[in-house]
Amino acid sequence: MMLVVVWLFFQAAKPENKRIQNERAPTIIELSWLVPLLVIAISTGGAGIVTIVPLFFVRMYLVKLYQIFNPDWREDGTTTGVPVLEKAAAALKEIPSPDEVAQKYTKKTAEYVSNEYSDKNSPIRLFMNGIRSSMAPFGRFHDRHHDKAWFVILAYLVILSICIPLLILSIALPELLF
Repeated sequence: MMLVVVWLFFQAAKPENKRIQNERAPTIIELSWLVPLLVIAISTGGAGIVTIVPLFFVRMYLVKLYQIFNPDWREDGTTTGVPVLEKAAAALKEIPSPDEVAQKYTKKTAEYVSNEYSDKNSPIRLFMNGIRSSMAPFGRFHDRHHDKAWFVILAYLVILSICIPLLILSIALPELLF
């Protein structure tokens, strides 16, 4: 089985097979591997999505088989891709880029936070002051002792004392609620 897997990956690395993997295939081939992938993923509750790797190889070999019967399928006007997905991709191209969105909303957020933080009685300022004053002793303790060997053990025990109750709560809470 391992030899088959290694052989498949070497097959996938060949230049023609890389080209096949990166370009659109005829619509019938795209549907022939996407439909089983969706059926398997839905029927297994999402866990079957791992079948995507073997189905990529199935797609590659279906394209190679199709090329035997129609070697000039790239130039003869054969429908490639899935038309609905093509339309969805075109619609996605009209969405503003993440940089444009980030620039627009970063400016608005910065203005809001600076206005809120400049107000002495704003909720954000009171919240940040509360966090700063409550965490100050921990910061001073860490600064004094962070280079000592026992500090790692103490940090580990503190983390465990937080994580174990959370773990117990996450196990018990669904049982208590349902």
